[in-house]
Amino acid sequence: MKRQKYLRKPVRIAVPLLFAGLIASAAWAAKPENVFGGKVIITYKQVPTRFKSASAMISYIKRQGISVIKENAEKNWEFEILSFFKKPLRDYECQIIFYDTEKRGNRKFMASFTQYVQDRNTRIVGQKIKLKRDDGFKPNWRYTVVVTSRGRELAKKEFTLKGTSVRYGGVVDFTKEEKKK
Repeated sequence: MKRQKYLRKPVRIAVPLLFAGLIASAAWAAKPENVFGGKVIITYKQVPTRFKSASAMISYIKRQGISVIKENAEKNWEFEILSFFKKPLRDYECQIIFYDTEKRGNRKFMASFTQYVQDRNTRIVGQKIKLKRDDGFKPNWRYTVVVTSRGRELAKKEFTLKGTSVRYGGVVDFTKEEKKK
């Protein structure tokens, strides 16, 4: 009996400590930079610059985030990305790089953009992106966007571009060549 009594005492101490740790980690994770750190969020809508609270921003981003981007009437893909870093950028620029990842395990470079920031300690960077078929982007294909700075990978996201596939149509007329023979 005494043995059971001693085993219960550590449980009585550990459970409140566990809950205190969870509450402290929840308070620390309340910032969007901490919740989405190391991720790129893709949205169609422009993200507002101000929110009532950090939790309002987190819930907005969770609702608006997408992984499939549909093409517009001009046969392009337009969207916004928000890059969240685990640590401050510590630089005035970062590179946004797009890779073709349709074939698993291989990354094929597609395009890159340089994004400049005003504050070296920023942990969130937003950018409006327009991808075109003329630049080699294909509908119904998988890609990865990676945000880097000084060779370090800071955030990434896999996504799919959806759209109508290129169909070559038309009539082939061989009668002119046949008449010449």
